[in-house]
Amino acid sequence: MSVWKTLAYHRLPQQPLRLSVLKLDGSCFEVVVARTATIAELKEAVEEVFSRFPRDREINISWSHVWGHFCLCYKGQKLVDDKSSVRLFGIKDEDELRFVRHLTINDGQEQEERPVLKQPSANINSLCVEMAKTLTREGW
Repeated sequence: MSVWKTLAYHRLPQQPLRLSVLKLDGSCFEVVVARTATIAELKEAVEEVFSRFPRDREINISWSHVWGHFCLCYKGQKLVDDKSSVRLFGIKDEDELRFVRHLTINDGQEQEERPVLKQPSANINSLCVEMAKTLTREGW
């Protein structure tokens, strides 16, 4: 047996990651995954947590529907590549993940959701125009 195999055999197991997941309604729950988990394994752990919630009535969650329209997000990064490791995103013990809208239905076709840009208010527009005029007068 090689020295490396012997050393690897005696290595202590790594502690799992304990992550907080913020739901769309503002409530949160904890999920536990291996530090080497993939996004797919993270999603399975989320599903497992929901399967243990007590229910007043029988509710069947369609996880293909959930994952088709929502995804987990970490620090603005959508966790959508099931084969990626959670380590790739820098996720650490006790970090918070969020559920966010991932896809939207538009004319019967699924499309990636794009942020809605709102028009600036009239006050901001006039302020920007005044600043531009001032900068032009001063030679900027």
